[in-house]
Amino acid sequence: MFKRIVLAVLFLGAVCFADDWKREYRVGASPYLQVETNDASIEVHGTNGASISVNVTAKGYSIGPDGVRVSERQDGDQVYVQVKIPHWNFWFNFTDRSVHIEVWAPQQTKIKLDSSDGSLRLDGTRGEARLNTSDGSIRVNNFDGVLVARSADGSIEATGRFDGLDLNTSDGHVTAEVRAGSHLSSNWSIRTADGSITLRLPEDLAVDLDAWTSDGSVSVDLPMLVQGTQGRNRVHGRLNGGGPLLEVRTSDGSVHISR
Repeated sequence: MFKRIVLAVLFLGAVCFADDWKREYRVGASPYLQVETNDASIEVHGTNGASISVNVTAKGYSIGPDGVRVSERQDGDQVYVQVKIPHWNFWFNFTDRSVHIEVWAPQQTKIKLDSSDGSLRLDGTRGEARLNTSDGSIRVNNFDGVLVARSADGSIEATGRFDGLDLNTSDGHVTAEVRAGSHLSSNWSIRTADGSITLRLPEDLAVDLDAWTSDGSVSVDLPMLVQGTQGRNRVHGRLNGGGPLLEVRTSDGSVHISR
């Protein structure tokens, strides 16, 4: 009976325990944010303010030298945050441990996010963003600028006005909505090794389109000047007179391109 009570208390304590870490950094006109973690999700929101606020929430962990370790520094307008989660082996494992990093940053912040195991979310920023996760999905909304997003195992969804676009996942679908005003200052690439691709383009985007799948079909619901030999699994042609290359590739899945 005593053992059951002890286990119940440990269970409830583990389930309810959470810890928080918060910092705010005043920045100028050209802010830069870099967040790195080995095992946490990251979420960034664009704001109209003049500061970068970072909030780390740890469930089932403490934050400190013996738990989740947070290191940070600021160099002018540049803010660097690293969150390292321990990998402990317990004789019991009742709780669902997780760490979430949430950031509020000026819209014009240049952003670099890296996670070894966690999803990435970005909403309402402009300029340049480079996102990388080894295991997790990537979601980008209301973006404006140059976006590079890579996942080794997870889907990618992106919506915005783009000057540059490079989306790549080894396992998952890719969905991109390219809004009016976007233009290709250089070649764009959208790739997945295992999943379908859905791409929506504005009617005035001028590109050379090359879409291909090794196992599936390619459909393009846009007026285009077809070039070369076409087939069920490949389409090559020009939209609005052509321009830089928009390359779309999947090894296993369908490709659908429309307005």
